[in-house]
Amino acid sequence: MQVNSGKEEVRLGLSRDEPVAVQQWNGLIAVNYTARKFGIQRLSTSATEAKKLCPELKLVHVATYAEDDPEPHYYPSPSQATHKVCLDPYREASKKIFAIFGKYGVKIQKIGFDEAFIDVTSYVNDRLIATYLNQSEWLSKVDESVCNVPIDWDSLGITVKSKEETLSEDENQDVDWAPTTWSDLQLVIGAELAAEIRKEVNDQLHYTCSADPTPEYRAC
Repeated sequence: MQVNSGKEEVRLGLSRDEPVAVQQWNGLIAVNYTARKFGIQRLSTSATEAKKLCPELKLVHVATYAEDDPEPHYYPSPSQATHKVCLDPYREASKKIFAIFGKYGVKIQKIGFDEAFIDVTSYVNDRLIATYLNQSEWLSKVDESVCNVPIDWDSLGITVKSKEETLSEDENQDVDWAPTTWSDLQLVIGAELAAEIRKEVNDQLHYTCSADPTPEYRAC
């Protein structure tokens, strides 16, 4: 997620398909997903270089204070010699994002304005118990590592094909998958939960974000 660019997209009513970057002097502190496709990177690409890579790029300078300004303004071409940067709009947006994250995990390791590792183990286990362990078919296997609950992995997000899967497709054969374990099922619920978090962020704040469920962390 890039809360800075997302905040500006929402503030200015810009389309997500439009390449947008947030500028601080001649540097970029945020680049939306569309702009990244042109090779533009935050911090390492200058605003001048970015416009060469993508002439259609919408550059939005962060709000700044000019001398005697009681409030920050979005000046089109502020001078570093006469203006001071204000990142308060992004801090406020960040608070709203983390308020949503906090609904799902009691342990949150914050990484910047818009990234975090979220430990949702308790949430996942509670959902696993409520969904599966009230059924005798699955309850009888609770002490085993294998549960054999059917899983449609492709419905859970973007999946990366294994070497075995790629080889079987080339040979037009069915994949002989390993049986589903309880750990697999936890990962499935984690993926479902990640999708719910992304949807809530989008529905409430209109920001897009990505999530990567892993056995150790739930990163959003």
